[in-house]
Amino acid sequence: MNKDDKFFSFFQSNISKRAEDINCATHLIRNAIGQTEVGISHGKLSAMLTLPENFVRYYRDDITVTVVYFDETYLTANLSAIVPE
Repeated sequence: MNKDDKFFSFFQSNISKRAEDINCATHLIRNAIGQTEVGISHGKLSAMLTLPENFVRYYRDDITVTVVYFDETYLTANLSAIVPE
């Protein structure tokens, strides 16, 4: 098997693990609410998102997700400006 075949084989074997959401905060919340032992349960996710108003406060009232991206190239190039000597 050549290098390209190995890459495509790896890609195909991991395609089921690909994120469904473009927004990573949405992806994290979807996984936090709908996660089970075997992956995401769309039934559980749907149930959690459609809880009656009097129950929703106990399950998903105050969820906050903060996503921080670090630009490694920028940080490395400007390390002397960030960390005093």
